Amino acid sequence: MRNIILSLILVIHLVLVGCSGTKEVQFLAYVVGLGIDYIDDEYQVILQFLDFSNVAKTEQGKANESIPVWLAKGSGNTVETAIEEIYKNIQIQVNYDQLNLFLLGEGILERNLQETLQSLVSNFNVRLTGWVYGTNVDLENVFTAKMPFQYPYSISRMNQPQDMQHQNSTIPPITFRELLYMYNEKTKTMLIPSISLEDQVILQNKKGIITTYISGAYLVKNQTFLGWLSENDLYGFIQVNEASRRNITVIDVANTLSAIEVLKPHTKLVMKKEGYVLTSQIGVLVRESIEGLNLNKIKEKVSENIKKDVMNSYQKGRNLGADIFNLEDHAFRHHYDDWNATFKHQSVPELLEVEINIKPVRSYDKLREEEL
Repeated sequence: MRNIILSLILVIHLVLVGCSGTKEVQFLAYVVGLGIDYIDDEYQVILQFLDFSNVAKTEQGKANESIPVWLAKGSGNTVETAIEEIYKNIQIQVNYDQLNLFLLGEGILERNLQETLQSLVSNFNVRLTGWVYGTNVDLENVFTAKMPFQYPYSISRMNQPQDMQHQNSTIPPITFRELLYMYNEKTKTMLIPSISLEDQVILQNKKGIITTYISGAYLVKNQTFLGWLSENDLYGFIQVNEASRRNITVIDVANTLSAIEVLKPHTKLVMKKEGYVLTSQIGVLVRESIEGLNLNKIKEKVSENIKKDVMNSYQKGRNLGADIFNLEDHAFRHHYDDWNATFKHQSVPELLEVEINIKPVRSYDKLREEEL
């Protein structure tokens, strides 16, 4: 009996000792966003923290009142020294388990992306699974942008980008791991979505609030910054990208504009001797006939629009030396001998032709993404 009691005491002691080094969750500073820029020859680092008062919600899933945004900012001649400045002043231990957002300033993308990636990869505390964006806006203004209805920032489009693709597709989001992979691939052109601010669209009591939106993409290939294109410049790319779920194309019928929904493209590349043909099958939601046009005419006009947009996006990228449809990478992976003989020596392979096959859809379940 005595041995049993001693064993129980020993087990309890070991359990208590094992928990002695843990911290209560409310006594940690949880990072949810990390921003880095390079300004005046210094790295500027901003951490955005989770406020637990914005976690305890009402039944509607939102706070009863406006919740403050907690940030910390540091500067230094390296990313590490800038973060260390934050650690010296934060007062409590910083935890990166909830990190979901990386925001890179234009100064980083243009001049110091490689050094920044190396610093983050070598930091064993930082999770590398969050979404990545670029911006030319002050990082503090992005992190303090508002959410309508007092909803938490954790459900914003920046933090959950794939959700809004079903309603309004734009530049496909990329994760930090995907960025690392593509950055080190010589044949891949990487599109990093860019964030801008708007204060005239969402209103609270007639007063505009500052919100974020995706305005375009920064282009990087072979560890080289190529430039920036607007969302309008890249609209053809968006329309045939397989990450897209819903877009709008506007056709002109007898000087009357009609908006047509474009759904779930399926795109493939076909290599020819002189270049590439891009073929895409696209669903078009036809709710009702458009006066003066039959279905074949609608398909023809939609196809013409998308072809024009695709070639425009291709040319805009090519002007910057960017291969936005990754034609070279396709040749490198699927037709290596042809790539080595021809496309290896071209900055951007030729896009010879765009073929758009329109599939009319009468009814569509947008939640299940299937035709009814």
